[in-house]
Amino acid sequence: MSLNLLLFLLISLCFGAELEGTIDVGHAVTDMIYKKGILYVATEQGEVKFIDLKKKKVLRSIELPAIRDFMGNPIPPKVYSVDLSPSRKELLIVSQASGGFSEVYTYREGRGFEKVIDLGWNLIIKEGRYVSDDRALLALLGDEIALMDLRKKEFIYRVQVGRSSLSDIDLSEDRQKAAVSDEAGVVSLVRVSDGKVIRRFKGVNVDKLYRLDYRDGKILVGGRDRRVALYYTDGDKYRKFPARFLVFSVAMDSSAKLGAYLYNEHSDVRVIELESGTEVAMLRGHTYPVSVMLFLDGKLLTGCDDGKIFIWRLER
Repeated sequence: MSLNLLLFLLISLCFGAELEGTIDVGHAVTDMIYKKGILYVATEQGEVKFIDLKKKKVLRSIELPAIRDFMGNPIPPKVYSVDLSPSRKELLIVSQASGGFSEVYTYREGRGFEKVIDLGWNLIIKEGRYVSDDRALLALLGDEIALMDLRKKEFIYRVQVGRSSLSDIDLSEDRQKAAVSDEAGVVSLVRVSDGKVIRRFKGVNVDKLYRLDYRDGKILVGGRDRRVALYYTDGDKYRKFPARFLVFSVAMDSSAKLGAYLYNEHSDVRVIELESGTEVAMLRGHTYPVSVMLFLDGKLLTGCDDGKIFIWRLER
């Protein structure tokens, strides 16, 4: 028996997946983060929902101020991203603004919303992630990143990372580095302190990239070309995995040993062992595309465009 076949049989026997339940948040899921039992879910209808994951219950919802459409009518803004500060006292929210621009808010209990960037800045911001309680890294559409002082409401720097349109960013666990994907199929590794590009990764994708996940020295990213790339940041090694549809979303577990990605037009999610590429589960049952994935301890959460969040228990 070959070593690869033996490895496949061992992994297949050790892993399984079972649907534990679903949560319906009512509108398309655009982002999810989890801390201390609470799942924070952003939607395309101007909401951030606080969910008790154990009880699978929405505790409450905060709604951003309405914006105006091109006819002047009030509409809820799409929330592009949500993040929780290291102290867990504040949320950072990037959302749609009138005229195709973006706005950035912080939110605290007892204080409510505070606008950090408004329509008057004329910026298109796709995402924001906390670097510290007082600073955030923002991803701008034009393949730019900006480090912002949230208290002074000013940029510390704003730099060009590439020559295409930016797709996604993710920070390392220590928040000292950022991985940036773009529409040219390139992933850039950037030093957060000064915005300097440390190195670039390419060789797998040849078209627009979508979401990425960066942890434990590995970057997992999917693209429009139906390819998934795994880059190792400490060298030139990379792996590639096939898909049968546009790979809108990917995720890795906390140890970066398991990966998951949108696999086909039926919105099935493929879970693999990253080192070998061996499939360990195929998650079926989504009726709309999976836009966000999040690994937790022994579970994978998949957030969909119909507002449903599937909770899959990965069993060994």
